[in-house]
Amino acid sequence: MRNMRAQSAIEYLATYGWALLIIVIAIAMILLFITVPSGAASNACSFTTSIVKCNDFVLGSNTASQTTTFAINITNMQQYPIENPTLVVSILNNNYTVSTCAPQYVAAGGSILCYGSMPVSTSYGQLFSGSMYLGISNCALSSNYINSGECSNPQGQTILGHYVGHSEAPYLMTPTPGEYVIVGSFGFDYGAITSIYVANNVIANTVIISPHSPMGIAISPDGTKIYASTATGVAGSGVLSTFDISNTMAVNSIPIPYAYGLAVTPNGKYVIVANTQGENVVVVNAANYGIVGSISTSPASSPELVAVTPDSTRAFVTDFSTNQVSVLDLEKMTLLDTINVGQGPSDIAITPSGNEAFVVNSGVSGSGSVSVISTTTYSVLGTTFIGNLASNPQFVAINPSGTQAWVSGSGNVVVLNTYSPYSVAATFSVGSPEDIAFSVNGNEAFVTNGVSVDVIYTSNYVIANMISVPSAAAIVVTQPV
Repeated sequence: MRNMRAQSAIEYLATYGWALLIIVIAIAMILLFITVPSGAASNACSFTTSIVKCNDFVLGSNTASQTTTFAINITNMQQYPIENPTLVVSILNNNYTVSTCAPQYVAAGGSILCYGSMPVSTSYGQLFSGSMYLGISNCALSSNYINSGECSNPQGQTILGHYVGHSEAPYLMTPTPGEYVIVGSFGFDYGAITSIYVANNVIANTVIISPHSPMGIAISPDGTKIYASTATGVAGSGVLSTFDISNTMAVNSIPIPYAYGLAVTPNGKYVIVANTQGENVVVVNAANYGIVGSISTSPASSPELVAVTPDSTRAFVTDFSTNQVSVLDLEKMTLLDTINVGQGPSDIAITPSGNEAFVVNSGVSGSGSVSVISTTTYSVLGTTFIGNLASNPQFVAINPSGTQAWVSGSGNVVVLNTYSPYSVAATFSVGSPEDIAFSVNGNEAFVTNGVSVDVIYTSNYVIANMISVPSAAAIVVTQPV
């Protein structure tokens, strides 16, 4: 049985597919913009044929970068599929190709989202009108689609359209300093990293990292860098990428074939990356991105997720396949010990004191549990069974005060006390919860839940907000400040 994070993401995406991708990218693009100034005319768009319908568009002006973003949502109105959509937009008497249209196969009644940035300087509130040219391969004109259902050699068409509306100001295109929640999203050959302001729960920025998807995310202790282990669907395609947190721009990337979970040492010196098919973790110098070396985990292991002690001396690594946690000495670069825990350990979190580590055991058929281990004696201090409250538990996070451990499972979040006997303090429903992170002050928890991040008050476990994000969100961390 492989890791639950990848399994849940695949199952979710296999169900919803491209429809999910179009909907969530549209939401992400719309969230980049604020509304048109009061009194301004509404945006309008149309095409000169009934084959497609223009639903809405956004024209966003970014005066800082001297660019204009164009995003448009289109519906295929005919009973035949469309393939390979492209879009050219005329603005200020010049034609520009909009960089991305997705999906490349659009079923009858399906949606197309085209979006991209053009090297044109516009002003907030400026009125624009112009032409659009939608290029498609129309299966209705395929020689054998009606008889066989196969869209072979469809004829190309260019459909003329028009738009009119005001340029809008992009919302927070350049984030300002503050505390962020960083979210990783999965998709079919698609991935994204989104930064969200903790103060107002507004998306600050989203970077598309397709065809890679994030496997793990961590933030540097000084709060300036995002580290993400990413991979495509191709075996051995793993990469450790570094992004500037102020603008979510890539800074560096290095190949780590089977990169999965990762953690940054609290002293900021190393990034520890689980190499899930290599029976080791890779240690990367956080200053110059050079690989320092690797540390072997337990034999026949598939290291998954990583937690580092507050003094930066040891890493604890879960191994789903051997039901163990490996303890690694980060100074001597050696394996110190292995600890037997429950079935299918997935996530691990260490208390702020550094004395205990909480390990989520996914189990089978409702047998999930949490093992609490001593970080000094490497022994199991206690086990709490929670399978009846949250089957297949997956992720765990410790609140900043170190008093509670929050564990996500199928449909619920289970809150455990962090003192013996590690009893259940509360259970509440959050749909399909996965990863969990806390704000620095501990007043809010952020839980990935399908295509949203739910903001939960830690005082009463009430959902305060739901933030839509691209694709199936499965990773969340908060920025240290």
